[in-house]
Amino acid sequence: MPTSRQIKRAYLDYFIERGHTEVPSAPLAPRDDPTLLFNSAGMVQFKPYWAGTEPVPFTPPRACSLQKCFRLSDLENVGRTPRHHTFFEMLGNFSFGDYFKEEAIRWAWELSTEVLGMDPGRIHAAVYLDDDEAHRLWTGMIGLPGERVVRLGAEDNFWGPAGKTGACGPSSELYWDYGAEYGCGKPSCGPGCDCDRFVEYWNLVFPQFYKNEAGELEPLKNRGIDTGLGTERLTAILQGVDNNYETDLFIPIIEAAAALVGHDPEDPGHRHRLWAVADHARALTVALAEGIFPSNTGRGYVLRRLLRRAGRLGFEMGLKEPFVYRLVEPVNRVLADCYPELETRAAHTAAALEREERRFLDTLSDGLEVFERVIADLDGAVIPGEEAFKLYDTFGFPVDLTAVMAEERGLTVDAAGFEKALERARERSRASASFYSAGDGPRIEGLVSEFAGYDTLSLEARVSALFDAEQTAVDALNDGEEGSVVLDVTPFYAEGGGQIGDHGRLEAPGTLFSVTNTQSAGAAVLHLGRVESGSLRVGDEVAARVDEARRHRTAAHHSATHLLHWALRKVLGEGATQAGSFVGPDRLRFDINHHRGLSDAETAEVVHLVNERVVENAPVRWEVVPLEEAKRRGATALFGEKYGDEVRLVAAGDYSLELCGGTHVAATGEIGSCLIVGDSALAAGVRRLEAVCGLAAVEYVEERERKIDEAARLLKVPPSELADRIGALLEERKRAEKRIGELEQRLASGGGGRDLAAETEEINGRKVLLTELSGVGAKALRGAVDKLKAELGSAVILLAAVDGGKVALACGLTEDLVDEGLNAGKLVKAAAQAVGGGGGGRPDFAQAGGSQPDALPEAFATVRDLLTKAP
Repeated sequence: MPTSRQIKRAYLDYFIERGHTEVPSAPLAPRDDPTLLFNSAGMVQFKPYWAGTEPVPFTPPRACSLQKCFRLSDLENVGRTPRHHTFFEMLGNFSFGDYFKEEAIRWAWELSTEVLGMDPGRIHAAVYLDDDEAHRLWTGMIGLPGERVVRLGAEDNFWGPAGKTGACGPSSELYWDYGAEYGCGKPSCGPGCDCDRFVEYWNLVFPQFYKNEAGELEPLKNRGIDTGLGTERLTAILQGVDNNYETDLFIPIIEAAAALVGHDPEDPGHRHRLWAVADHARALTVALAEGIFPSNTGRGYVLRRLLRRAGRLGFEMGLKEPFVYRLVEPVNRVLADCYPELETRAAHTAAALEREERRFLDTLSDGLEVFERVIADLDGAVIPGEEAFKLYDTFGFPVDLTAVMAEERGLTVDAAGFEKALERARERSRASASFYSAGDGPRIEGLVSEFAGYDTLSLEARVSALFDAEQTAVDALNDGEEGSVVLDVTPFYAEGGGQIGDHGRLEAPGTLFSVTNTQSAGAAVLHLGRVESGSLRVGDEVAARVDEARRHRTAAHHSATHLLHWALRKVLGEGATQAGSFVGPDRLRFDINHHRGLSDAETAEVVHLVNERVVENAPVRWEVVPLEEAKRRGATALFGEKYGDEVRLVAAGDYSLELCGGTHVAATGEIGSCLIVGDSALAAGVRRLEAVCGLAAVEYVEERERKIDEAARLLKVPPSELADRIGALLEERKRAEKRIGELEQRLASGGGGRDLAAETEEINGRKVLLTELSGVGAKALRGAVDKLKAELGSAVILLAAVDGGKVALACGLTEDLVDEGLNAGKLVKAAAQAVGGGGGGRPDFAQAGGSQPDALPEAFATVRDLLTKAP
């Protein structure tokens, strides 16, 4: 007996041998088809090829696939019949302007009878009423007796489109005859009958038309073939059973569910419930692995209905706790070999299901009891809005579930009364919610937000309170308004422990709130941002979605701080402990207690150790343990940090163990790489290191490489020779500066033909030289002063040099004048003040500077005046 995996592979291999390209399954949620809620057929991803709006990328233009499909039209029958499902797999082969009916029919027959070994005598065919060509091929080419080829109408044998528009055309179906014992006994019983005797397993569609927006049929540009073979039905036939739920596609899941609820899988009282649970577990696991989460709108609402139905069935079987999430693993055992993303997302899928189911069961257990009391006391056929609101507000019982259960009893809910009660509750919430200050930051009285962001980045939540930009409680935030949102549960990480708060969005039908920061306010979490469209009201249910890429980059930097801490202590010693940190999506800061900066060798060693651990890709795990146990296990804690009785312990490999409430990657390899890009003194005995990780590190290196390439281009050498070239240029500059200094010294001392000694003047019986030297730098002034002092014997010398917008001053006195009480420092200070600067020095020599070269005459005049008045 072939397994389902072997059956799928045999189908695909058969068509690959006939020139078909195997194409992976398209997502359940169509990316480019707004007319479809879910992908319901294998042909959906190929619609543009038949329409001719996109070129066919296959040569020859043929394809085959195993497609994930989802249909909700048969939900009421799922679990009640042996062949109805929400999620199912469809095998298909497709032709785009290539082969047509003859090859499609011949290959379908050959694969069924020769490859899969099906009994030719039990296969029947159906064709469209006026499709004489298909009828002739079945009876003539294949040789089926005429009585086993039936003509059916458009309801059965004209297919498509999948959505409001697209390819469509007549079809031909293959039926398997389970035998007369499965029939209805009517003389007209045959393919297309509603009984269980003839089961359609393969539909060959011949797309010849395109249905446009107006509903008109146009000739299809690339007529071709679109077939769909139900994997579950074919597996049942080949495994010799008459029930899809008795195949290896379902048995492992049903057995796992039965073990959880404590019932025999064959128990007639629970058998159909177990079938439905297994079907819903498959659908939920596959959908959540694609990032579609339960919500109140669109696809998410479909998933919420499925999970609530499965949860209620478990409740009816006596299980009062979440269990659907525990079926993710058996579902993956059955399906993950064909869809690897199921394994990759398994942990996130299970966590999201458990959280959603737990919230629902909390409402279900309490709400069902109250619901029964309500309808027992009901006078009439309408449940009052106040009672529906009490179920919603007190027990969290969704009003849509109340309506569904009421409908099952022949009752309705007063929706208008419910809305009025909800409005009154909003008014009460606005009046009671307010900020107040506490020693450790702002708090909000009476509000608590459950944080679920370790396990998921997207969930459904209820708005508990709203605050405007002035932190005043309001009932609503409208389009364009800024403010803060408090949710009952959130995936958003609030700023803390050095880690920056999450960004993202809150969504409701017609409403978008952009979250630009997340902060704690006591036990509540504030989502700060702006209403981009629509409005938010207290009590609204929203989809809370964290910016996944930003969170992952932040988590990578946070995990890197743990590795960095470990490496620093290994290189610098155990005293190099953490003194603080900042973790963002693009960089990190890590402060350590250390008395000096890292040497180049130490920095290189730390970086090497960190990246060595990154490459190892060790798992990063966390658990909540008592504080004393964490201490016994040697966990690193921050000095001065306050911890509760229980703490979150984060372990990277077997080398890093820290108390930490932040978010982290699942394995060190997700950090990507880590580079230290800064080392500076923060305070006495505290160093601040800056580092970048992952994509930020790549961008840092790219920018550095760009600058290196630009420098190499400017210096006209390859990058590999850049260091040598720069070294040579520095040496050349050093020699040039030395030569310039010598020339300036000669120029300042009169080497340019100027007799400075002859420019002296006499003030109060003393020789004085006050002059500006052109073409010399500040360094040359001192040498010039010393030389002039020796040459003049007894003199006051004040030399000035102008370079751009700056003035350099040097003043020297011979020893005899110093003995008389003159002071070079005082003279140069006075001159510097005149040119907008300052300076000073010894009595015999002083230097100064200024920024007003035009005021030099005034500076010289100031010195003359001082010398005139000097005794």
